[in-house]
Amino acid sequence: MKLRTLLILTLAITVSSCASIEFPVAVMGLDGGTKATIKDETRDLDYPSQLASTSNIYSCRYGISYKSGKELMPSRADIFGELLARNRPDLMQTEVTLTRFDVFYNNRLQALAIGGQQLGGGLGQVLTEASLGAIDTPAAKNFLIDSLPEDYPKQLKENAVGCDGRGEGEYYSSRLTGGSQVFVTWLDFEVNAQEYSFRTVYSFDLDDEYTLLHAFTDAMEKTMSAAGARVEASPDVSQEK
Repeated sequence: MKLRTLLILTLAITVSSCASIEFPVAVMGLDGGTKATIKDETRDLDYPSQLASTSNIYSCRYGISYKSGKELMPSRADIFGELLARNRPDLMQTEVTLTRFDVFYNNRLQALAIGGQQLGGGLGQVLTEASLGAIDTPAAKNFLIDSLPEDYPKQLKENAVGCDGRGEGEYYSSRLTGGSQVFVTWLDFEVNAQEYSFRTVYSFDLDDEYTLLHAFTDAMEKTMSAAGARVEASPDVSQEK
């Protein structure tokens, strides 16, 4: 009985020490109606499982999860196609090829703060103070879009929150405000033989009224609005860039 109790307590501690759990994310308000024609050539990245990325507090991927295709609702092509149609109806009759649509949920700062407190000792204090310091860093905005490779990676004198230069879920806390939880989205697509590559970063905090679904929906709507605004007009439609 004592052994069983010990095993249950050990499992509970292990689970609670993980930064987050696997979960699907959905864009609210999509009805499957009007959408652009999307040729979907996306693939899931070879990224560690949720358990692997949250079990090692010393990893630069700790607290960062990758949202695979099966965790996105609706599909990548449907999210992209419907939101593109909302923002750029002139592209409705144009075939768009989508080659990358990768979403990362970065909760690293809070995960390090919690993990550092549980770890205890000098190292735990260092991790906790470092994460809180990054959370309190003054910044400019809660949404950014970078054209690739012109605007990213940045040459900044700070460590990324995540793995520097990996092209995954990393971001720089000095560039953001609005919360310590972040969605990082990578987009590669082609319209009228013109290739576009963008990276967006959306920061937020959750409460009883602003849920993860609200945050993901807002992140995707802002991402597609900003990306759509940078796509050149269709040759058949006169539209100011």
